[in-house]
Amino acid sequence: MHTRKIPLDEGVDVNVIARGTPGFTGADLANLVNEAALIAARQNKKVVTLHDLEFAKDKVLMGPERRSMVISDKEKRLTAIHEAGHALVGMNIPESDPVHKVTIVPMPSSTTDQFGQYKLWLAAGNTDIDVYQTDVIWAPQLADQFLDLTEAAKDVVGAHFPSIIESQTVNGKLVALPAFTDAPALYYRKDLLDKYGKSVPKTWAELTATAKEIQDAERAAGNPDMQGFVFQGNAYEGLTCDALDG
Repeated sequence: MHTRKIPLDEGVDVNVIARGTPGFTGADLANLVNEAALIAARQNKKVVTLHDLEFAKDKVLMGPERRSMVISDKEKRLTAIHEAGHALVGMNIPESDPVHKVTIVPMPSSTTDQFGQYKLWLAAGNTDIDVYQTDVIWAPQLADQFLDLTEAAKDVVGAHFPSIIESQTVNGKLVALPAFTDAPALYYRKDLLDKYGKSVPKTWAELTATAKEIQDAERAAGNPDMQGFVFQGNAYEGLTCDALDG
């Protein structure tokens, strides 16, 4: 009834749109159709196509497209491969709903803002987002809202670092799997360790003591520019982790 006064393209199947708008009120549907008509008019079309309706649905659900957001070609490729994987899995599971469309929702660059948006969506029971990309430290705060992946992921968890799997397991419930792993390297001067008869530090306390001893000795030997410590200096969760580990 909402499309009665809108000229539709012959290829438009309103059932396709209906499947993608569960929970929409009459006002929501009217807004979607009106938005699609505006999109078509801006492109000087005489009829509203399925693409116009799909674009309008995304705008109503997730807000206007953010064309100013800069994404590198590498990130685009990785994201496309990742999302294509979800689509392929959905297509090959008979019990799942048919894959109609995969939409990548742009998020704020700040992880703090992302976390806030996730909490809003989850608290509201938003069903439009199927897969969330989370930070490694969010699992305990979001676990109640996520499915248990323990059984589904039993054949792949062994391919990941045990500590990462452990960090994403809350009360025996595996709530996330790593899409990628950041593993920064800690570099040290092997020549200086050998010079002062020191082994590679294994704890923060050993690292601090070894660095101070070598730094003091090098400076006493006439190397005033010797720096044995590098301070991260950025206010982020890594400093909290360092403090807890210490």
